[in-house]
Amino acid sequence: MILEGIENKMNGSAHIVVPTSDGSITLDLVPCDPTVHGPFIRAWSRENFAPLMERTVGWNEARNQEEQQVPERYRMVREHDDLIGCLAVREEGDALYLQTIQLVPTRRGRGYGTALLHHVERIAQARGLQRIRLRVYKENPAYDWYRRNKYRVAQVEQHSVIMEKDV
Repeated sequence: MILEGIENKMNGSAHIVVPTSDGSITLDLVPCDPTVHGPFIRAWSRENFAPLMERTVGWNEARNQEEQQVPERYRMVREHDDLIGCLAVREEGDALYLQTIQLVPTRRGRGYGTALLHHVERIAQARGLQRIRLRVYKENPAYDWYRRNKYRVAQVEQHSVIMEKDV
């Protein structure tokens, strides 16, 4: 189970409470069912990354169609009954590699992404891993968001950077 130790071991679900100005909201993380969630993942990956990748390394639609081939890496994010995003992680040596965090635009800027990022950090700690590692395109606004969340540049590539945070 990809998020074992943090999630309910029976069904792979998790709940994250996000403080809001008028109380809190609970986000539910549920396992990915590729048949049900694959179209959502592919559509939002295309929406979020195609324009940037077209300007840099080129967009690969065939690769996008394979996006959720390892569904155990993914957790789908629900707010009430609405599917609002996803995240994906995998172990990579002594690190938990954050493959993606995506939220639909109407849910951005509310602290949901930061709550998900902190959840990923707790997963790494629970697994005894030393750090979180990720790749982000230099032009992606998320680059500054990761820096604000104490991620440091570990390696610079032509169009992207590898960032890390010790946990």
